[in-house]
Amino acid sequence: MNDLVPVPPSDPGFQLMEPMQSANAASAPKFRPQKLIYFLRKFWWIPVITLTLSMATAVVIFFKTPPIFVSYGSMYETEKLRLPDGAAFTDDRDSYLGTMSGLLRSKVLRALTLNRLQSVGTNEITMDKDGNPIDVDINVYGQLKTSIYTLEARSANPAFTPLYLNALMKQYLEYRLETIDPY
Repeated sequence: MNDLVPVPPSDPGFQLMEPMQSANAASAPKFRPQKLIYFLRKFWWIPVITLTLSMATAVVIFFKTPPIFVSYGSMYETEKLRLPDGAAFTDDRDSYLGTMSGLLRSKVLRALTLNRLQSVGTNEITMDKDGNPIDVDINVYGQLKTSIYTLEARSANPAFTPLYLNALMKQYLEYRLETIDPY
């Protein structure tokens, strides 16, 4: 063991670690086309099976999901209460939008709207397989710094969606006049 000669650290060929690269030195490329080609030759079946399964899933979803039709409407609403001494009170816009949205989605207004459609004599009320009127999803969006609200109706029937939305907006205005402003 004593026959080993230590190499002095001053030797220019002696390195304990790899030299540090400077900031402007080019690093080795991360993407190596040879490795990709090797991977595709060896594991070609992985992309093929993945692509086949995802396309089959997309086709099944496309043909099994019923279409959804969207209809839009706009309403202009201001909520102002005039007090006898000349002052005016304006309701908070966020709480008003939430109240309006909740009321438009309520079962009470839905029943009144369907009754309105039946009383007008339209035979456009579309029924589902159980004999009930189809569901219409209602969303209310407020535009910034305005009193204009956009109503969005979504259902599976292209003729019933705008018909229901128009009847709902009219019924909302009547309901509001009857319940909030009885005078």
